[in-house]
Amino acid sequence: MENATKWCQISAFFVAFPSFTSIALLTAISFIKAYLINEHFLIGDMIYRKVVKVTILCCWIYGLFWSTFPLIGVSSYTLESTKARCSIKWYTNTNTEKLYLILLLVFCYTIPVSIVLASTMISARFVRSSFKISSSSLGMGESFVKIFKLREAKVKFSLTLMCLSFIMFWTPYAIIGLLSGFARVKHPKWLLETAALFAKLSAMVNPLLYWQKEDFKKKVRKAFLVFRTYVFYS
Repeated sequence: MENATKWCQISAFFVAFPSFTSIALLTAISFIKAYLINEHFLIGDMIYRKVVKVTILCCWIYGLFWSTFPLIGVSSYTLESTKARCSIKWYTNTNTEKLYLILLLVFCYTIPVSIVLASTMISARFVRSSFKISSSSLGMGESFVKIFKLREAKVKFSLTLMCLSFIMFWTPYAIIGLLSGFARVKHPKWLLETAALFAKLSAMVNPLLYWQKEDFKKKVRKAFLVFRTYVFYS
């Protein structure tokens, strides 16, 4: 493996940092969604905003924490076999590097996947049970069924998108880590390229989730109208 230049290592850090942060954000969003659905959103709007701000800050600290280790000597950022970019050193030579890789697989893949899966199943089960309880107590009016079914479909789509996208986007890198660090298997270049592409596509999940919210759509449309007015009529 060729030595990476300082700029290549820095660029790898600025790829790893938002990637780990994205993992934490997706995990936090799925957990918060499950909590709010089950608790009927009983907390006030002001408290909710504070919780969201603190959660986002914690996710950024989480991403910074795991991406900084290779810069301070715990593992390293090295040139990939494709020689196109630098990334975390997958082929471990020391116990410290192996320990870091194990911790990454546990705290940045296994635990987040478990939380996302559990949150998705809990939320889906609660939405379904709420529909059954409401329909039995309030009756099965056609308008009620349509409204509830629409909301149920949106919630299920959002949860399913988070769950499947997380697994699909980050599993290739987890496989590479296992094969490289513990089985000492040299992975083909196409697998590394695919893993890198999927990891970058993970950045599209949050915007898709936000776009489902009507308030967010209204704000985007309003911002677009203001921008268009400023450009064409100023």
